[in-house]
Amino acid sequence: MSKILLVDDEPMIRYLCKFILNQMKVDVVETSSGSEALLEIQTNGPFDAIFIDYRMPGIDGIQTIKEIRKLYPTAKIVFMSAAVETNGEAQKAGADEFLSKPIIKTALIELTNKLIN
Repeated sequence: MSKILLVDDEPMIRYLCKFILNQMKVDVVETSSGSEALLEIQTNGPFDAIFIDYRMPGIDGIQTIKEIRKLYPTAKIVFMSAAVETNGEAQKAGADEFLSKPIIKTALIELTNKLIN
């Protein structure tokens, strides 16, 4: 079974994504901040893919991506944001893919299949 780390400070976003991903038979580990994500990667990684929100308390998604790249250079990282203009910055930081918010179910499924297959 594939394992995905979902990093978002919004409980409803995590719930929605986890519900969809669980239907795909994907194991989802949730965290609500960048610092929690880094700890999760160090203790329970690696993950088949990591989905990271942009705006979070503490360190934001961009900085979290930079830190993940130091720990886990081959991670498949998806940057999630409603602010499309942040995509370039996320790619420079090391994001592999971009998922626009609000999240569309078919886009999440297609991207997840691309990353884990």
